[in-house]
Amino acid sequence: MKIKLFSALAIATALFAFSCSKGSSGRDTFTVMTYNIGSLSKYEGCSAEGIASVIKAENPVIVGLNELDSCNTRHNTYQLKDIADALGSWNCSFSKSLDYKGGSYGNGVVSKKPIIASYRIELPRFEGSEIRSVAVVETEDMVFAATHLEHTSRAVSRSQAAIINDWFAIHYTGYDKPVILCGDLNSAPSSPTLIELGRLWNVLSVDDPTHSTENPRSCIDYILSFKTAREVKVLDSKVVYKEKGVNVARESDHFPVMVKFKVLPKKESLTFVHMTDTQIGFKDETPSWQLSRDRMHAAVDVVNAIHPAMAFITGDLINDAYDTLQNRIYVEEKARFTPSIPVYEVPGNHDIRGYSEDKHAHYMELRGYDRFSIEKEGHAFVGFDTNCIKDGAKKVEEEQLEWLEAELAKYAGAKTLNIFIHCPIIRENIYEKEDYFNFPMDKRFKYISLFKKYGVDAVYAGHTHQDYYSEYEGIKFITAGPVGSPLKLGYTGFNIVNIGPSGIIAEFVATPGEGLSQRITF
Repeated sequence: MKIKLFSALAIATALFAFSCSKGSSGRDTFTVMTYNIGSLSKYEGCSAEGIASVIKAENPVIVGLNELDSCNTRHNTYQLKDIADALGSWNCSFSKSLDYKGGSYGNGVVSKKPIIASYRIELPRFEGSEIRSVAVVETEDMVFAATHLEHTSRAVSRSQAAIINDWFAIHYTGYDKPVILCGDLNSAPSSPTLIELGRLWNVLSVDDPTHSTENPRSCIDYILSFKTAREVKVLDSKVVYKEKGVNVARESDHFPVMVKFKVLPKKESLTFVHMTDTQIGFKDETPSWQLSRDRMHAAVDVVNAIHPAMAFITGDLINDAYDTLQNRIYVEEKARFTPSIPVYEVPGNHDIRGYSEDKHAHYMELRGYDRFSIEKEGHAFVGFDTNCIKDGAKKVEEEQLEWLEAELAKYAGAKTLNIFIHCPIIRENIYEKEDYFNFPMDKRFKYISLFKKYGVDAVYAGHTHQDYYSEYEGIKFITAGPVGSPLKLGYTGFNIVNIGPSGIIAEFVATPGEGLSQRITF
């Protein structure tokens, strides 16, 4: 399932609607195109018919278009519809980016196939930049999106890419159709914007120059596919410099880009969410901890709409382990998860503050367990308590370590082996300085050696109230930011994790509303 959210800035008040994937229509090879048409105003004689002639020559099934005027005083016509008509009454969908000269200006999609759904993602406006948007459509064969990112600031462009990543992670992780993003990204292949997108997208198109048509020097137009949706294989790609019967270089200041791809057979995919530091009451001065409740409430709403296979919460469930109201709020909000989404927890340092038998017993009385070991679709998930490790409770740590090794050995044949803890073993690298937010050096090597021995694939943690990602000896170390209050440059949110053909891919997404506004600050 997917959520249909219509504006990245208005997600908090959007209504959730759902649509099941219809799968492939049987055909598995498609040609797609992206084309910045320059509002048909770059050169004398530019026309909808000229653009249509270029498109027809490549015979794509769907095309993303940038810089479209719509009934303004510069062009008192609906350019997208004009191009669709010139193609032979194709279907079309327009996404306004901004009001312009009495009309509008933005992106659009033209499609041979019927458009069964369409959405508009509004990208945030920063000082000195234009309002931008993404046009998203769905046909029976694919999800297809066209966008045009900021050109005046690398930081703005990268932030827009991050918002796009979040939106597609929420809506299309594990989707059973190809999900394609295209457009004028105003960024070079090695830019921070393409690096940001590259965490969740594969670039399908060639990196030959697309701009300008008078002096082709820059590759800034791209076609990409979403890594955690249905896989595709590129069969052909090119920048369209010439076509018989039409002067491509005089129709726009951008050359169009074409990709032909094959949709690959469906493969196994498992999606879960990793939440942490719900921490009801932390940095919250509102009456009855209302801010904390609202943050967890919003996160649970989105998780329910995504409907993952499981949810894991890695500690600091509440701020004060003995505060009955904080505990009641946490229990009530946890109960709001859809019953078919099992939720597993481990304790954080605020749940057992300063390890002792009494404090551990109090936690067990509230939660019922302090570790877990489960298997889902051949994948193994093991969670345990890091408080005894950090606080030096040697006897308890030894007992837990014996249990842990037995559980890891039990999953020797698992497809993947995933560990859930509160305190990260490492945040950014194995030799980082020991501090409050990681393991002591001797402990980190001890546990990493154990994980290597049993083939652990990923370790998920929290505690830092910021998100981090690192790898060491083939093990991914994924630290999520908080559902509750962030620290420093962090923001509220949770990880969406997909285990599929592209491996383990985790995206820390901002919780709609407040979390989103924090995410776009730079």
